[in-house]
Amino acid sequence: MRTLQDLTLIADTIEPLVTASVAVRLMQERGRRIVAVTDQGRLLGLLTLDIALASAPDVTVREIVTPAPCVLDEQTPIRAAAKELADKSLDYAAVTRCGRYAGILTALSLLEELGRSWDPMTGLSWSDRLRDWGIKSLEAGREVTLLFVDLNDFGSYNKRQGHIVGDRVIKALAKTLADHLEPSQDVLVRYGGDEFVLGSTRPRDEIEAVRDRLQGVALEVEGVRDPVTFAIGLSGGKRTRERDRVHYASTVDNLINLASQECLASKPRHQAAEAPPERAQARPTQVQFLSVDDAGVEPTSVSVSLRGTVATGVAVRRGESTLESVVSATAQAIEHAVPGTSVGAEDTLVFRDSDGRVSVLVQGWARRHDRTVRLRAQSRVSKDVNHAAAEAVLQGFEGAEAMLPPEQPDVTIA
Repeated sequence: MRTLQDLTLIADTIEPLVTASVAVRLMQERGRRIVAVTDQGRLLGLLTLDIALASAPDVTVREIVTPAPCVLDEQTPIRAAAKELADKSLDYAAVTRCGRYAGILTALSLLEELGRSWDPMTGLSWSDRLRDWGIKSLEAGREVTLLFVDLNDFGSYNKRQGHIVGDRVIKALAKTLADHLEPSQDVLVRYGGDEFVLGSTRPRDEIEAVRDRLQGVALEVEGVRDPVTFAIGLSGGKRTRERDRVHYASTVDNLINLASQECLASKPRHQAAEAPPERAQARPTQVQFLSVDDAGVEPTSVSVSLRGTVATGVAVRRGESTLESVVSATAQAIEHAVPGTSVGAEDTLVFRDSDGRVSVLVQGWARRHDRTVRLRAQSRVSKDVNHAAAEAVLQGFEGAEAMLPPEQPDVTIA
């Protein structure tokens, strides 16, 4: 069960002897309409920008601070906190950790959190949370470092020992990664089936130390005879300059791709030898991996090989059909592989050819800079209809790309 300690709180504070005029300036500089007033970590109350503006400039904050209308412990479940604010018609509450001030919780942050997609097995959010967090961190001028974590030989647990054991393995890895989190600076998501990403705004050397500690971990899981191991890839933390026009979403996608590639490269050699023929003898452009949960609990994950880059797209099911989620995940994977490019599908059709063969037709668009071109392709079903849909999106993009303007690099990442 997720609690308030899993959220990013407003941690800004003001000392009680600061004057109202100084408080106004600090709050305006930070873009805050409310801050906590603390004395050596002890919460004295809250100060709103409206009260500070209405007060005499030289009055101290101690004289105008108001008691917090609601104080919650950080162990409070998120849904319980939302009910508390709703029942009391409050826009914010103070949060404490072991009796000391931890931050301010806003109703807006709760709404955003409750609106996100969650993995019921691990209690973690999916990849949409990582991208939102990464974009906001970059926009705020904070450096981002990512750890991409992928279980070794995960398929063997499900195939040989059943999904119950496989679920235990997933949960064990999620708990291990969560034990290395710094909640105020990190985010942890389940990126795909057996893939996780830990994002952090801590200095890169701290995350390298986390990686080094994790690399020495072997999980003991009930029902699994041998210790469970995993591969880790790291990226980010080394940007030296930004271009005039920064595309934060592309930067986050680049970091994910770099970390996932390093993770794949660190996989045990025997795994590569055991890979299916279509992955071991990959074509320059192809669908490499596709994971679909027909029940719609887990997101659809599609990995493609494009221009020498392996990129993954994840689509969370929100009323979409299985086939629509495959098309969405494939489009996202293309966008990750080719930053600065957008791909969208408008129609997906399964039909039977005149010779009796089943095919999938995908129609949509591809966009780069100010130019949008139509995307249309069909692929015959050989493995299954989902794989054919993903292949059709890839083929359609290859055909459309010839009519798009050339790419322009966004950000240099060392």
